[in-house]
Parts: sequence; C-alpha cells; structure tokens
Amino acid sequence: RYLRWIEVGSGVFLIGVGLFWTGSKSGWLIGLGVGGLWLLRLPWLPRLKTIAVVVVIAGGLMVFGVRFRSYFAAGATSVGARFDYWRAAVQTTGANPVFGTGPGTFQRPYARLKAPESEMARLAHNDYLEQFSDSGVPGGLLFLAWVAVLLVTLRRRVWTVGTDPLNFALYVGLVGWFAQGFTEFGLYIPALAWTAFTLAGVLLARTVTARQTRDTSS
Repeated sequence: RYLRWIEVGSGVFLIGVGLFWTGSKSGWLIGLGVGGLWLLRLPWLPRLKTIAVVVVIAGGLMVFGVRFRSYFAAGATSVGARFDYWRAAVQTTGANPVFGTGPGTFQRPYARLKAPESEMARLAHNDYLEQFSDSGVPGGLLFLAWVAVLLVTLRRRVWTVGTDPLNFALYVGLVGWFAQGFTEFGLYIPALAWTAFTLAGVLLARTVTARQTRDTSS
C-alpha cells in the first residue's frame, strides 16, 4: 500500500513540475479535464461527484489564471500563432480536398499563406487539421472516425467491464493524449504516436479478455 502511494505521489509530482516548467497551457487544461473524468469514476453519490468536479475545475481555472496572467497580459501570442496555423491548414485543405499536399508538407503551403507577423512552422499544431491538410478530406475524415470509434469503444468497455484501475488509467491517458492532438503534433513524433497507439491496442486486448472472463464466469 505504501509503495503504491509513493508511486502515485511521484507521478503527480512529475506531472505538476512538468506543467509548471514547460508552461503548457493546453496541458494544464487537459489535466483538469482528465482529473474531472477520474472523479466521475469514483464510487460516490452522483451529486457529490458533480460538486467535486465543479470545485476541482473551478479551482484549477483560478490557479491557471494566476499562473499565466502575464502571458495573457502580453496578448497570448502562442494562441494567436496557432489560429494562424489552423487557418492555413483549412485553406490548404480547401485547395487540395482529395489528396492533400502530402505527409508532413504543411510548411510549404504555410510559407505562402502565413500572416507576415507569424513565425514559420513546420506543422499545424493540430494533429487532426494536419491530417486534412496532408491527406485531404477523405483521409482526415477516416482518421477522425478511427480515433472517435477507438475512444468510444474503449470508454464503453472500461466503464462496463469490471473496475480494473490499470484499464482506467490507460483510458484516461489516451483521452488526454488524443485531446492534446487538438493543440499539438504528437502524431508526428513517432515515439509518442507509437506509444499511444500501442497502449490503445493493449487496452483493447485487456478489456476483451476481461469481458470474456466475465461472460464465462456468469
């Protein structure tokens, strides 16, 4: 029991200092979201869980505002830059709707479409828009459908097949990873992409095994 608490405490500490030192705004918000998801999983009364979620998210947003007040006072430059990347990705998709411009080629159309004051970027900082820009509308829709079906399937299995804490931890981690895809480019970092999809496969296999065991015992 004590070793478990040491492991959990170490993980929380590393996550906390990582968010603090990197200054990741999206990471902070995603952390609040998955924290709320974890609270909803607890065996509490529904009203108590709702109150806990509201308190945690409200408190987290207050700390977020204090932590990044100087960033917002300076005009939130990285947010503006992302909007410019995303605008260019949408325009590129509109100009190349069937096949896109090719894998990893966002920087080429962006060099022509970017605002004069914007920094040059190699990637769109949004895995899903990048898929549309690189692969066209069919490829982007297929990727979105794949991720959506994967997460919905895992959610249904994790919620209905037992209460294995490892399965739930894997699911929450995957939700956070795919959520970060809306503001970052983890899909284009092979070590991160392979890790996420491998863990998704592991969780699919674990939940299938758990369901078969439950059906056999019943």
